[in-house]
Amino acid sequence: MIISSRERNGATSKNMISRSDPDTEAKVRSSIKLLNETIQNNANEPSLAFFRIQEHVRKTLPTMLQKRTELENLQEHIDGLVFDIEYSMDAVKTILNSESHFSNIQTQLEKAVFLQKQINIFRQQQIQQQLFEKRDEKLSNTNQTIVNTSWFNRKGTPSSSPAVTHGTLQRKLDVDGSLSSSFEQKHEQSLS
Repeated sequence: MIISSRERNGATSKNMISRSDPDTEAKVRSSIKLLNETIQNNANEPSLAFFRIQEHVRKTLPTMLQKRTELENLQEHIDGLVFDIEYSMDAVKTILNSESHFSNIQTQLEKAVFLQKQINIFRQQQIQQQLFEKRDEKLSNTNQTIVNTSWFNRKGTPSSSPAVTHGTLQRKLDVDGSLSSSFEQKHEQSLS
């Protein structure tokens, strides 16, 4: 039977491990401890730590940027709302301070309403006066023709009659609303 060199080496290593000395065990343990410390130092090396930080930043940076833009948009929106609220508060304060202006406007409106009523009354009086003048013209024309014919019949000639013109005929509105002719009163006085 042929034994290979590998098998021999394996068998000898088993025999060596099984025949261990306490001195060799202490040396092996101290060397393993040093090897573990070296591996830990290499695993926690600053460049490796920076690499891990870079991976963390690469994973979280897009979401952080998105949140940052959302916060900036919200900040702009809030700033706009705050400005609107402050502007509205200033407007309300100025309205409260302008009470005197509103009272002035109210008195001016009351005056305007009063003047409009006066204008309407004045227009109605003008219309009534125009109606009375038209009625007076008709009455004066009929009275003038009656007077002219009565003078003509009495004296016989139209030249002897007194000059009766429209200017001498005056109408007055009595308190009770009836019309009286001052011309007729003057004419009756001249006849008597």
